[in-house]
Amino acid sequence: MELLQNKTTHPEAPGPDLAWRFAGAWLRIARIMRCGLDQAFSGEEDFNAKDYFLLRWIHDGLHYPGALSEQTMMPASMISHQLERLLRAGWLSRQIDRQDARRTRFELTETGRKALERGDRLVGEVIQSYLARVPLERREEFISSCERLAEGPTGASHV
Repeated sequence: MELLQNKTTHPEAPGPDLAWRFAGAWLRIARIMRCGLDQAFSGEEDFNAKDYFLLRWIHDGLHYPGALSEQTMMPASMISHQLERLLRAGWLSRQIDRQDARRTRFELTETGRKALERGDRLVGEVIQSYLARVPLERREEFISSCERLAEGPTGASHV
């Protein structure tokens, strides 16, 4: 792994101690966030963080299963299963794409928009509780740095 390479072969690479601190912190953050989100949604019947993120991404323009699979780095079969569940719940509608009849496009229904609003409040409370530890004047920079890291080492949205 390039990140752990010796400084003599890759001068800007962090040493093993810094790399370990970063990896450990990142894994702890991911676990803490997951637990926080799971707890926030625990009182919701038939609504969880995975549902929320799919609704959010569809609302924000990722209307196709392939785009959702790429964004989440989840197999298309898992995305299809979740989309079918959200369709049955009445939170999504499915249409044939107007430009390409081979593609299926998903949209939020009014019920789905209400669920998204509820999820926005829940997620907002969780995220705010963590971001409160980052000084206000550094939050935008912090979030931008996290977004760059999420692009992976090549700058792509997935690895």
